[in-house]
Amino acid sequence: MAERPAETDPGDLAAVAAYDERFAAFVDDLNRLHIEYGAPSYGEICGAAQVFKLTKAGIADLLTGKRLPAVNFLLEFVRVVSNPLPVDGRTPRGHKAHPELIDRWRRRWVDLRSLNRQVKAPLGRIRNAGKQLVEEAERTAAQRIGAAEERARETRARAEVEAAFVLEEARQQAAGLVEEARQEAARLVEGIEAYAEGARAKVDAEARRVRAEAERVRAEATRVAVARTAEADRLLRAAREEAEGVRLGARAEAQEIVDEGRRVSRLRTPTALRELRGTAEQIIETYLPLLLRAIATGQLLGPGSLKIPSVGLHGRDDVGLLARCFDTLLHELATVAAEQTRRFGNTHAVFTNLSRRSAGLVHRQLTLLDALERQEPEQEQLEGLFKLDHLATRMRRHCETALILAGAEPRRWARPVPLINVLRAATSEVEEYQRIDIAAVPEAEVASRGVTDVIHLLAELLENATLFSPPSCRVQATAHGLPDGRLVIEVVDSGLGMSSETFVAFNRHLADAVPVDPSVSDSMGFLVVGRIALRHGIQVRLAPADTGGTVASVVLPADLVVDPVGDTSADGAGPIGDGDSWQSAVI
Repeated sequence: MAERPAETDPGDLAAVAAYDERFAAFVDDLNRLHIEYGAPSYGEICGAAQVFKLTKAGIADLLTGKRLPAVNFLLEFVRVVSNPLPVDGRTPRGHKAHPELIDRWRRRWVDLRSLNRQVKAPLGRIRNAGKQLVEEAERTAAQRIGAAEERARETRARAEVEAAFVLEEARQQAAGLVEEARQEAARLVEGIEAYAEGARAKVDAEARRVRAEAERVRAEATRVAVARTAEADRLLRAAREEAEGVRLGARAEAQEIVDEGRRVSRLRTPTALRELRGTAEQIIETYLPLLLRAIATGQLLGPGSLKIPSVGLHGRDDVGLLARCFDTLLHELATVAAEQTRRFGNTHAVFTNLSRRSAGLVHRQLTLLDALERQEPEQEQLEGLFKLDHLATRMRRHCETALILAGAEPRRWARPVPLINVLRAATSEVEEYQRIDIAAVPEAEVASRGVTDVIHLLAELLENATLFSPPSCRVQATAHGLPDGRLVIEVVDSGLGMSSETFVAFNRHLADAVPVDPSVSDSMGFLVVGRIALRHGIQVRLAPADTGGTVASVVLPADLVVDPVGDTSADGAGPIGDGDSWQSAVI
């Protein structure tokens, strides 16, 4: 059993407290003495000490009340503080302190010393009691620490057992949750796969329907175009044959009349006969070719649209009667020609209407394909839709070709379009657009009235360049400006080229608006290019390329070229047309 610590005597505590109070008053008075005489620094006080050596540490202990100093240290401190300090190392005046001051501080030190001796025994007892208390506290703390460690070990053992149980239960619950999650994920995967399969089936069905619709529209457009073209060609040949027959008949009849007039010379004068013959020859050589050209080009809409010449002989004799008969024959010929032209114009109107309807169907098909492309997530299906879209774009170009040959007005754009966008739009309408390279295009724009026709013209030339060059060769499209404001666009291929006679023939087709005829069906693209060039004053010429193949030069007039004013794009500048027209975005 541990020894009980001794109790502290209250008298001892009172004696120690009285000593501490007397010592604190002693230190306070000593600090006031230091302050009263100017509070010199510790170094100055140490330097002035002569009777007894003073140190800074000792002075600090003295003034802070750390311990009771020796009497000699105290008296030397009082002497130095109460006298003037030395100057320049000389001994200060009044070296000795006042006897009463020294005596008073000696007495106070003796009293403190006496009290210090009296409290030594109580202070020792207090220290022993404190030591015993500390030891007892340490023993108690050690016992409590041991007990706490034992309880901690028991608590830890119980916690480990409970943690193992909880961990096992958590593992079982986690395994159950994982199994449930796996089952739920399997159900979700099955649902997603079923939904994806249904969506894929819907997309496949819609794509097949769109393909069937596209094939039907293309077949219908092709059938109508072929039928109307054949009908137009038949009517044109009939009109030409009829006009040629009328011309030959009129010429033969005029020749017979002239011969008859020569035989019956008594009814005619030589001057009237010569005048009739000259007028007849002029009509045959000048008027009839003009009439045939008007019929071929559709410019003859009625008898008054082409001025009918008169023989100019109005006498009452047989020569005058013959001249009036000749005038009547010419009038009937012009009437028949006008009727044939009107029929040909009606055929063109029907052909144009059907072409516009086909174009409207193609536009609806493009709109539907665009919607399907935006909603299709599968890459394979999307590529198929892109191919259908490109095919429909080419079908639209063929519809435009029919409209151009029929003389219909092209789609108009709201504002000029940059040349680079025009070239890209033309490239998008070519089957092998991947082989076309566009380079060196100036920052110029095409006027709004010619955007559609220029795109179609360039698409025809690019299509021809890709068709008549090896599949491994590239087709180059470049452009540059001329000092007079015109713009030159060149399409260069690396094909086998053509003979000089072929170049001459094709350049003639491009320069002249030759009529649609079965003889030019193989070069229908050049015929369309020639019609567009004639409409806008564009110069198109084919020539051999330096590296082999063919270069097609397109010179746009200055009134079709617009300098860009600012950052102009083709967005929002779509074509403007009537109710049967369709919209087209520039790529």
